[in-house]
Amino acid sequence: MPLFPQRNLLHSQTSLGLACNDPDEPVRRAAEVVVQRMLRRGSGYGIAGPTWREGKRQRPAARPRDVKAAARKLKKRLERNGGVDPELLNIAVELGNCDRRHRCLHPACPQCGRAVQRLFVRALVRFLEANEHLGPWVMLSLILPPLDPGREIDFAAERARYTAVLRRAGLRLGAFGLDLSFNEDDRRMLSEADRFAPHPCVHLYGIAPAGQVEAALPVLRRLVPATNLVCRPVRRKRFDGNPAALAYSHKPRFTRRLTILRDDPRRASPVRTTRDRVLTVEQEIRAVRALARAGLTGRIVLLGVHFEPVPIARPRRAPRT
Repeated sequence: MPLFPQRNLLHSQTSLGLACNDPDEPVRRAAEVVVQRMLRRGSGYGIAGPTWREGKRQRPAARPRDVKAAARKLKKRLERNGGVDPELLNIAVELGNCDRRHRCLHPACPQCGRAVQRLFVRALVRFLEANEHLGPWVMLSLILPPLDPGREIDFAAERARYTAVLRRAGLRLGAFGLDLSFNEDDRRMLSEADRFAPHPCVHLYGIAPAGQVEAALPVLRRLVPATNLVCRPVRRKRFDGNPAALAYSHKPRFTRRLTILRDDPRRASPVRTTRDRVLTVEQEIRAVRALARAGLTGRIVLLGVHFEPVPIARPRRAPRT
């Protein structure tokens, strides 16, 4: 059953869509411009579908009032810890002024970040429904070795790295997002020498045709071998049609990820796993700075497709009696 069922339609409006690239016709509009235009019209901020549930506990995705509260909390945190830094104080002002009459369109804004995520998912869902012949589809996860932990987080440089690796592996079609986590080694049973240093890690997650991914896996595993930092840098999973997987590829919230050892009764020794925690103040400020430099679409990686405004039809309203 399609996520956007057809109803009695009359009026047309514009929405964000995905289209395959035409080699004979260059892309006319930059992704940032197209997405900004949709956000200024109020697209993505409401509660219209598709909907999904997140995490192991299957909690509903964030609602408008949830991200409003998150924006207020982030604004206060930036004002309290930004000192006299004009960049952070200006971001706090922008977040405080973001409402339904005037959207700030700042990449670090929880309200605008949720809207971009929903536009991204909506465009992907429509693209998959209109291009079933390109499937089946799989979700691909790729983690490249992190760069210098002390340097600034640069999503533009990371997007260039991941794009180059994907193309070298032979992938020609796909829609991906860049996620950020702050990784720490909390395996206290090990010596300091056997534990890795805390570092930010930018990783890629998204959807691509199963045939292309299967052909690219040997190349990807050769290019990105397993290390002590990342035990499984290349993973793929069949896409079951749940939009939660698409939403995860561009989730607006980042996490602090602790590597731990957990006892498993089925095994003789503890197994390595992770647990998520909220970001510290310093980590959140680093993430905000990185998002400000990246832009609204700086974490989106598109191969063989591009964003474009597409006309859709609105449902006909029943006449009043």
